Amino acid sequence: MVRSRSWPSPNPATAVLWGQVWGLAAMLAAILFSFMIYGFYQPTILKSLGFGGLASQWAIFQGILGFAVEPAFGGCSDRFWPVLAVVYPRLP
Repeated sequence: MVRSRSWPSPNPATAVLWGQVWGLAAMLAAILFSFMIYGFYQPTILKSLGFGGLASQWAIFQGILGFAVEPAFGGCSDRFWPVLAVVYPRLP
């Protein structure tokens, strides 16, 4: 029995575009690290600007807002994707 190699793909249409994959992963990592740094330093910055009492309240507000807004926009995104897919195709 002869095994066929699945990588690299013999069909160019199904080949993985590793440059795009690594670029997307790098962008996601940069966004993730920037949000982590923002979350870590936000109370310090608020205290230095004289808003020390608002730091804990602001963190709670951001958590509640994220809990409500993210699922709502995710649902909208899922619903509107067929309309947008004509203009913005997904990565192959």
